[in-house]
Amino acid sequence: MTIFTLEEEIKRLTRIIDLLRITPSSIEEQIFLKYIELESLPKVKNHLQTEGIKTQRGTIYTASDISQIIKDSPDNVNTEIIDLAHKIFEKNWKAVDRAYN
Repeated sequence: MTIFTLEEEIKRLTRIIDLLRITPSSIEEQIFLKYIELESLPKVKNHLQTEGIKTQRGTIYTASDISQIIKDSPDNVNTEIIDLAHKIFEKNWKAVDRAYN
């Protein structure tokens, strides 16, 4: 690994930290940020339940609900946050696919 490679990785991680410090402007943005932080749909679901955050229908969020929000890419979420969450989602999806197929 070169110094340049390490410096680029540090810049990338610093940007992720900066994004995670953003105060979310919507529940969707909160879900994206929490997914980036935890990298797990079930962990995000558990976090939302612990915080008492419910869907518009008044029900608890399921992993499927969270997955759909990430796939839908709502307009009220910063595109940089969406792109990062999609990369993590794709990486996790490929890992699950390899494990079970």
